Amino acid sequence: MNKSKKAKLLELETKFCSEESIADKPFYEMHYHSYFELEIVTKGKGKQIFDGKEFELKKGSIFLCTPLDSHQIFGQPLVFRHIQITKDVLPKWLLKEMYSVKNPIVFQLSENDFETINELMILAGKEYANANQIITEQITAYCVLILSYYLKYAKDTDEHKKDSIVKNIYFYIIHHIK
Repeated sequence: MNKSKKAKLLELETKFCSEESIADKPFYEMHYHSYFELEIVTKGKGKQIFDGKEFELKKGSIFLCTPLDSHQIFGQPLVFRHIQITKDVLPKWLLKEMYSVKNPIVFQLSENDFETINELMILAGKEYANANQIITEQITAYCVLILSYYLKYAKDTDEHKKDSIVKNIYFYIIHHIK
């Protein structure tokens, strides 16, 4: 699929972690990122088209967009918190795990996990603001914890495919071929 004709590339914004609402607009256009984006729905309901599959979204829904994924979000009202992070900040072992998840997968978090991830995302956002928008070791640690929660859900599903050939090839290329 040629993403440039089907979806718009969104560049990394200065916001690392933020809460956003789409109550005043019905959707975000189909897009993809050059970075990772982990999102949790904090309020409302909606739908998402994620790599051609439709998913229901509600409070506690969590999903991960890799640079290989395109998505579009619908909802009125829908509020979500997200972390946007580039691959150079994350440990290679975590990147490999993230690329091995058979996306697209949207999970419904338990109430306890929702509260934990939401709080970790808030703390990471505050740390980022206090560090003058520089990714510190503390922020990386928050991201590793948050993404580990996501991976726990991914590995607990039948949809998880440990050796995704395409994503493992992509992982190899980006880390070994310059």
